[in-house]
Amino acid sequence: MTSFSLMLPSDYLLDLCESVKNSKERIDIITLVFFEDEATKELVDALCDASERGVHVSVGLDLYFTYKEIGANEPRWNYIRAQVKRMRATRKKLVSHGVK
Repeated sequence: MTSFSLMLPSDYLLDLCESVKNSKERIDIITLVFFEDEATKELVDALCDASERGVHVSVGLDLYFTYKEIGANEPRWNYIRAQVKRMRATRKKLVSHGVK
């Protein structure tokens, strides 16, 4: 029987980074909003490294759903433009390392 435990976001991120670093064949991540910042830099770097060592890495995201879920306080289009700009920069970095 498999056991699961609920993790704090910071612990989850550390665990995810370790899993990415130890991956040998494939990494598929689906996330709502994903961009590189101080908290996620290690993960972005680990994804790039994994791709460069021959692991198939793909990342999928959904921005609009997240906006509605978190109930952003600023106007929707300002929020979306800012998030898209950050995600495009991260996407560019990931793609340049072979991440799909």
